[in-house]
Amino acid sequence: MNSDDVPVQDEELARFIYNVRRIGAGKGTSTMLELVFELELFRKIRGASVTLEELAERLEMPLWSARVIAQFLCREGLLRYRDGKLSNAPGVDPLLIVDNKEMVDLKGTVFKFAMPLDALRQQMLNPPHEHGYQRMGREKHLGSANIRRYMWGDQIARHYSFKGHRVLLDVASASGGITFGILKANPHLDAILFDLPDLEEPVNQAIAEAGAEDSVRFVGGSFFDALPTGADVALLAQIIHNWPREDDLRILANIFQALEPGGSLIVREAFFEDDWTGTMEAMFQAFFMGREGWQPTYGEAEEMLREVGFVDLERKFELVIGRKPAVRARRSAR
Repeated sequence: MNSDDVPVQDEELARFIYNVRRIGAGKGTSTMLELVFELELFRKIRGASVTLEELAERLEMPLWSARVIAQFLCREGLLRYRDGKLSNAPGVDPLLIVDNKEMVDLKGTVFKFAMPLDALRQQMLNPPHEHGYQRMGREKHLGSANIRRYMWGDQIARHYSFKGHRVLLDVASASGGITFGILKANPHLDAILFDLPDLEEPVNQAIAEAGAEDSVRFVGGSFFDALPTGADVALLAQIIHNWPREDDLRILANIFQALEPGGSLIVREAFFEDDWTGTMEAMFQAFFMGREGWQPTYGEAEEMLREVGFVDLERKFELVIGRKPAVRARRSAR
């Protein structure tokens, strides 16, 4: 049947039912993906285009099973099926190949995210006071998440031009992965990694490992106090969802004060859309936060930036950008 022949109401109802089924199937699809990693499927077809029969042979599975797995992965955008051949989708290689230790650790964390109904009910009735980063622990937070930070930095550099900037202030930088991802495409920048004083040693080690001692330096402190000055662009990534709104306003106001006139602030979060739709990552992050945190929408972030003085607000994928007004030259008296 041609889709044009289907009454709109019936099609909308079908899509609604399919969406409900997709939500209900979440645990099953997560387990399927875990099986795919166990089978090392992405490694076994790395750099190749294979027929379904070849895939079944490499997986040592029945043809029926290989087809179900392949269709699942194509549906999720992890495989491509073109002209009767299957291949890894862009981004899978090397990020989902099992010899990438940091991604393996991340996958392990995601797969352990499932919890029994009783545990989920208890968490909803009595949310934890600590947010996910605190529960994760400092060492794991600094290390296992770093590959994602590089990816975020690369993504930010594609969506925002740093050509007119000189100095980047990364507020609550952790090990600096996002900044290093940005610097890869913007080697002209100098950068300040700002985080708690007890992170000085691991952050300086990360700077040395990146070979960036000449352009990147660490400054210790609290973002509830005065921040280092001299930067004309600042980054606040994965932070505002950790704190209640009143604390976020303090952090944003301190960044506003530290920035050079005309400087820009880039806020990076897995934002919800203003109607509370959005990516699954936004939902995952919302659940990850403690009772003091929240996962904001683009509009809520824009409202806070506007409240502390930023202008010319702009939203891009997972970014809200604001500019500190430039100081206007006073007219000389005649």
